[in-house]
Order: sequence, then C-alpha cells, then structure tokens
Amino acid sequence: MEALKNNAKIDIAKETSELISKYLERFPDEKSSVEKLQIQISTGSDIASRKNYDGHLTATAVIINSNREILLINHNALHKWLFPGGHYDENEHIWNTSMREATEETGINDLEFHEWHVKNGMIPMNVNTHPIPENRGKKELAHQHHDFNYVLVSKSDATSIAYDEVSAAKWFGAEQVSEVAVHLDFEIKKLIRERIL
Repeated sequence: MEALKNNAKIDIAKETSELISKYLERFPDEKSSVEKLQIQISTGSDIASRKNYDGHLTATAVIINSNREILLINHNALHKWLFPGGHYDENEHIWNTSMREATEETGINDLEFHEWHVKNGMIPMNVNTHPIPENRGKKELAHQHHDFNYVLVSKSDATSIAYDEVSAAKWFGAEQVSEVAVHLDFEIKKLIRERIL
C-alpha cells in the first residue's frame, strides 16, 4: 500500500476490498468471515459510518511485549477483556486505526507494526464480523463491527490507560488469554500458527 500523499483522500471501500482480496489469498479458508463485509462493499454501503448499523469498520491491536506477552484491556461498555481497538476515522488507513486506538487506550507510545504485516502488504492478521449490543447511553442500536486485527510490538510494559473507555490493562501469556478471554481463542491460535507467538 502506498503512503498517503498531498492530502489525497483515501477510498476506504476500495482499500478494504483490496486488503480482503490479499487476506483471502493468504487465508483462503476464511471466506465466510468477510462475506458480509464484501456484500456491503459491493452494494455501496457506507462501511466507514458509525451510523451504519448493518456493519462498519473497526480495528484492534494485538500488542506484544519483549516477553511475548499480550496486552488486554477491560472494556467499560462491554465488560470483558479485549484487544485494544475502536472505530475507523475518516481518511486514515485501517491499519493506522489499530495504531491510533491502541495508543489512545493504553498510553503506549513506542508501538510498531509487527514485521509480518510489512512482509504481507499490511493485510490484517484477522478479520471478523461480530455483534455489538445496544448502548442506550450512547443512543446506539445493536449493530455489527467489521474488525481488522493488527499485531503491534512494544518495547515498554508501562501503560497509561484511558479510564473513560477502559477500567484496566494487563499483560497476559498466550495460555492465560485463553483462560480470561475465551472469545479470543481463535486469534491466539492463529498467532501461534503464524509463528508470531
């Protein structure tokens, strides 16, 4: 992917479609995980808008430290341990969404993309569509997130969490992640298969 030049506007639907094509070349058995997103793109649905309750873009970060531990955050709204992440912002590459959100939620400023992404054309490590429950406080209906997962490396273990969104942040070994967050088991096994953990 080329760097953004001269304030050119990113066509996120086109970029997302290209990333999905490359992703499926690498992971051909995961076609069903991107099917709903592909349909939305093909019909011109605005996948960048948070008001699109059929599904919109988010990105998460699997942050790994020098001890090969993974940082999870305890999310205030969803009340469970998750990878840091959040909503896509207009005119940014989806991989930069994961970096921005990870930095905002954890306070870690030395994050870098894992070399796996650089070698594989910045495709995500994982793509999934998952349901988000209604949030009456934010006046949001139940909806779907199309989540792009990127692996980031940190040299630091220190965090400074954003308490408005997160109640805690903690480093876990791969086995521990499966114990406290069984919903992340697929991602952890994939990281092991790809020799990242």
